[in-house]
Amino acid sequence: MRPDPLLTDALYQQVFLRAGLPMALHSADRRFLHANDAMVDLLGYSLEELQVMTVMDVVHPEERDTSARFAAQWLAGIGRESRLFGRIVRKDGGVVSARIRKYVLDPGGPDGALVALAVIDRIDEEHTSEYASRHDDLTGLLNRRGFREALAVSYPENLPSVLAMLDVDHLKSVNDRFGHAAGDEVIVAVARTLALALPDDGVLCRWSGDEFVAFVPRPTADDFAPARLRALAYRARVPVTGGYVVPEVSVGVTRFDPGTDRLDDALRRADAEMYRAKRGARAAGDACAEGLPTAP
Repeated sequence: MRPDPLLTDALYQQVFLRAGLPMALHSADRRFLHANDAMVDLLGYSLEELQVMTVMDVVHPEERDTSARFAAQWLAGIGRESRLFGRIVRKDGGVVSARIRKYVLDPGGPDGALVALAVIDRIDEEHTSEYASRHDDLTGLLNRRGFREALAVSYPENLPSVLAMLDVDHLKSVNDRFGHAAGDEVIVAVARTLALALPDDGVLCRWSGDEFVAFVPRPTADDFAPARLRALAYRARVPVTGGYVVPEVSVGVTRFDPGTDRLDDALRRADAEMYRAKRGARAAGDACAEGLPTAP
């Protein structure tokens, strides 16, 4: 495979073309522009076949609507990164479950935004049950079990950290008005927006139906501050008939030291702070506190 004119830097050509990870480049309209040998092997298509296809052609049919809606939310600004879990359909019809990263290399390239896509972790069939036992099926985030295990094995004692609990407000109103599929879209949009903001060593999980928990080690002053989290969720708009659902979240944050603090105690503190924030918003007469926030 010869180097592509899109890849003008010689070192980058070597890294991209020879990488063991499956990698591809695509345009803003998700047309494949290039793929390395590992991606060609994974998908089963030749490079020439991929270059007349779009990314959506290899996304599992059940995930195409969600994937298309989410793409428009983050496809702006150089360096913007997306981390997600999804299913890829090979040429032979086989389905591969994988963790995927997408990275905007050039928001103003000749084909619109130039996006790099890498399959960072393939979940083989024999590991699917084990993976599913630790991850949420809808969002691909860790579930409660996976979250507890991640904190138990990955972080040393005496590591100053922050634990945040978030509750998506008005989800019942979304389900009642637009259907449960729209409610699921809100959950997925909030999950992915929060995942984008999480530091690489942070841990995010879907704790329950409309609740998320985030762990951030070595936080800065702004990491997962309640105001920032609310602003992030607000950007995760979900298109519905007549406009958009604009998610709102109630947030509770507490300090957490894995070495001296029990996780359950920290979760109770974060939960109490979250409900205190929810009550405060209602008491203050928040215009959206009892209604459904939407935008045209």
